[in-house]
Amino acid sequence: MGKLIRRINEYMYDSSVDIKDRTFMLFSIAVLAALFLAIPFGLIMQEPLSATVSTFIGLVFFVLYVIYAFTQKRIKSAKIIISIKSTTDIKVPVDKIYVALSGDQCAITNIRIYS
Repeated sequence: MGKLIRRINEYMYDSSVDIKDRTFMLFSIAVLAALFLAIPFGLIMQEPLSATVSTFIGLVFFVLYVIYAFTQKRIKSAKIIISIKSTTDIKVPVDKIYVALSGDQCAITNIRIYS
């Protein structure tokens, strides 16, 4: 594991690597840290166990995915596959909901509105 961390560190400081690829790795590490922290905090805040289990499963798959993409030198294709799933339940009636998503090459798909 120490060898992998050393290779990632060298990759992050290698100026010959595209800045977008290095940024992907940096954000991936930040997301992994957030997912890792979300598990104990979810238990402390008494979130449903299913939410904590799904966060753990997501963490495991994302760790494996990032390690695979890095070790197999497939960062460019890894950036394409990552997606975000967000489900929000509104408990009180509201007239309008405003949502913003921004970024380079974003696509919003499979939007469902229930009334």
